[in-house]
Amino acid sequence: MAIAASTAASRALARGKSFLGYRETPARSNRTRFGKQYGWDGVAWCVIFVWCILQDTGTSGGVIKTASTGAMERWAKTVGRTVTTPRAGDLIILRNSKGATIHTEFVYSYSGGRLLGLGGNTSGGAGSVADGGTVAINDRTSLWKRGRIRFVRPFYGVTTDDVRTAQKAAGITATGTIDAATVAGVKLLQTAAGLTADGFPGPTTMSALALGTGGGGASVAKPVTSSKLAVDGVFGVASAKALEGRLGLKQDGVLDAADIKAWQRHEGTFVDGVIDGQVKAIDTAFPAIKDSVIKRGGGGSNLLRAVQRNLSVKPVDGYGGADLAKAMQRAINTNPGAFKKRG
Repeated sequence: MAIAASTAASRALARGKSFLGYRETPARSNRTRFGKQYGWDGVAWCVIFVWCILQDTGTSGGVIKTASTGAMERWAKTVGRTVTTPRAGDLIILRNSKGATIHTEFVYSYSGGRLLGLGGNTSGGAGSVADGGTVAINDRTSLWKRGRIRFVRPFYGVTTDDVRTAQKAAGITATGTIDAATVAGVKLLQTAAGLTADGFPGPTTMSALALGTGGGGASVAKPVTSSKLAVDGVFGVASAKALEGRLGLKQDGVLDAADIKAWQRHEGTFVDGVIDGQVKAIDTAFPAIKDSVIKRGGGGSNLLRAVQRNLSVKPVDGYGGADLAKAMQRAINTNPGAFKKRG
């Protein structure tokens, strides 16, 4: 379910900042953990960095999936998300002296006329360095004053599941990506529900869709498939909430140490609140698991190995890829007793 935009923006900046100093390896290769997560490594990764951070922090549906600065800006124009006055969490679209888009990063802060950016594939300088190979904070004040910067505001706090739910309610093909038709459809739903018609499928709008009524008491179509998880191999917020519900936990869509402990108890494995071992593809297949509970090492995870065994997923190797995520999503959709809290 959608969360407050300000909360999601703060989470994104904190997550992005946690990677300060991270460098592509080897140098000048454009090879990064972010490229692997995105599914296209070895290419310019400033926009990829932004996409990964948003995926990790509850805004998987808030922008399009692209590695192009120009495509990101064009998308923002079609959905009305370009802004002139920046605020923390907005995206900087940086141009070269000829006007071509060359770099994208987060607005880290804007205060007293000073603009700081936080981005990947840069170098921490004040100039228009767009291929610096690291995650850094950059002073963009001069470039902004020279007219070289535009701003994009993501739909913060909106997941791909939220977008699909809104699209189904509006009678639009459920792609999970917000486009102009989605914004128009959401505005109609908001108007029918007596809500502010801004086209933003945020917490208030999504709550109205979930309840079938809006703030004004008007009826809102509730998608008949809203209870089903997308079997897409990405165990994100919606999937995590479903798992938390089965385990009798608070459904916040983030699998932290307490959730992992409950899951370990359920599966009958050692209880320490940590996903142990070198968990292959965990950042892509299980983005709902907090990085702080993943302990990197040799071998696969005992917990995931137990889940593979219980769901007949082979090989039973403890690596948490898309195959395991899909099996869990299918089990939640088809078996009411799957992962059910044990007495």
